[in-house]
Amino acid sequence: MRAPALVALLALVAACDDRGASTRDPPVGEQTPDRGAAAEGRTDAQADGPAAADAAATTADAAATTPACPAVPDAATPATLPPCERACDRLVDCATAACDGFAWANAGGLAESCAAACDPNFAATLLDAPDCEATLIAVAGRRPDFAQRCADDPCAGACARLGDCIVERCPAIDATAGQQITADCRSNCDPAGAAWVEQVPTCGGLVDALAANDPNFQRACEGETPGCADAPACQAYAAKVSECLLLHCDGRADPYGEGLTQVLFDYCSQAADCPPRSAVLGIAAPEVGCDHPWLREIGPAPPFDGLCAERVPAAEVLEACSAVVACPGTEGLGSPEICAVYVAIRPDAEAVTACVRAAADCAAVYPCLEGP
Repeated sequence: MRAPALVALLALVAACDDRGASTRDPPVGEQTPDRGAAAEGRTDAQADGPAAADAAATTADAAATTPACPAVPDAATPATLPPCERACDRLVDCATAACDGFAWANAGGLAESCAAACDPNFAATLLDAPDCEATLIAVAGRRPDFAQRCADDPCAGACARLGDCIVERCPAIDATAGQQITADCRSNCDPAGAAWVEQVPTCGGLVDALAANDPNFQRACEGETPGCADAPACQAYAAKVSECLLLHCDGRADPYGEGLTQVLFDYCSQAADCPPRSAVLGIAAPEVGCDHPWLREIGPAPPFDGLCAERVPAAEVLEACSAVVACPGTEGLGSPEICAVYVAIRPDAEAVTACVRAAADCAAVYPCLEGP
């Protein structure tokens, strides 16, 4: 908005405030109009003489050219929800109050199905109903299954059975978790899901079916077992983590890629503190990408930040490690590529590399690896 327009707008606002104030009673002590002059048909200007008359005429001309004040909306007027929203809200209120089959735990499904089926005529029928009984009768006339759902919730028994079976058959899930499973089931249950739970005859069959459909449930059910993940899982884990680290380092860590993958595989499959199987399988899952919270910080963050930071040129580290692995007693470092990863992630990588490159023989190499 340009400055002149802004000035004009402010003047209009001020004029509107003045005009609004003119309709109020004057404060105590203000001069009121000359009622005697008004009774005689004289204006203030006529009473005060020609000069006042000219001033009054000027004021009248200005008032005639002043834009009308904008209407101020009534801030107290409430917003009105669409008919279907109001109708479905009423249905949920009535159903949770009057039906054994509906409670706030499973009312979300009722609200969603109402909204999906609602049209203007249905909304008007519910809103025009004189009471909750008439509201529920109207819905029962439109949905044949509603009366049965209202009288008896099939999800109550099905979800209780589901929780009990999971606690019975899953060694890693206790009774407290079973209660939460039952509550979560009630929040998401529908008649079809309840029927599926009830038609599986045994708890073992029910839990096996759940595990077959969801590997995450199977791992949660069985819990962690001692030991590291198997070789195929660790290969997938190492490849995924290495791929994401190289990606996040924007090419700076590429010379370490081969050794990094082997280091990660050895850690996954052999280390005393190897990651849990569930973590390995979770990271290796195809749907987990490099932008996943588990992997998006890998590379720039410790312990592998040294590979990204390029504190020492990779060629120099690899050259030094070729000398290291040639020395007796360093077999644990494996190949020069594996050794290079271990050296590059050390805070003193630059000093270690320079020390090894300057060493004349293995006797001089060993102290370099001890660090500060």
